Amino acid sequence: FVVKPALAEIIVAEELALYVINNDLEVGDETVDGYRQVYYIFNGEKVYVTDFDRKNSRNPMVNKEYMVWVTEINGAGQIFLYHIPTDTKTALTNSSTNLDPEVDVDGNAVWKGWIGDRWQIFFFDGISVSQLTEGDVSVDPDIEGGKIVFNRQDNKKEWRAIEFDIVSKQTSLLLRGQESKFLKIKDGQVIFPIKIARE
Repeated sequence: FVVKPALAEIIVAEELALYVINNDLEVGDETVDGYRQVYYIFNGEKVYVTDFDRKNSRNPMVNKEYMVWVTEINGAGQIFLYHIPTDTKTALTNSSTNLDPEVDVDGNAVWKGWIGDRWQIFFFDGISVSQLTEGDVSVDPDIEGGKIVFNRQDNKKEWRAIEFDIVSKQTSLLLRGQESKFLKIKDGQVIFPIKIARE
């Protein structure tokens, strides 16, 4: 029994689509021909998702069907969103410097972007990009379950953990001080690594 290459590719694509519904692929970046490239691993095979066009791509994050990463274009980081089952890549930014992307299971993404003289938080809702913050320095975004969390630092250098509800578009203060830094959302719960370590 011989499987034609076209049929074999269809079978692998279907297996991949079924796998990523409930599982995260292993992802990473490595240097190929002098430039960093982003990949995922499926069935023991490394699949590159960035183009070999003399650009560096790094810091991939995956959440089931979706990946995000940073590609350096003209010296500035730009955010890309990738839908694994359909092999579809979307550029979410095209100006300034953008870093630290995170993505949820629905393909919504958050990241920090450099505006003026400080970092601000940006959000892609599957259709368009919006800037969530202005004023105070805002960093360390994460997204899950209709919630976005991030850190803000005011002019007095005090850090605050902030939660943004995607549906209601309301923000709320979660915690103040150094312990509020580097927060994450995991299984619906906001986690404060520094606070937990001290406790």
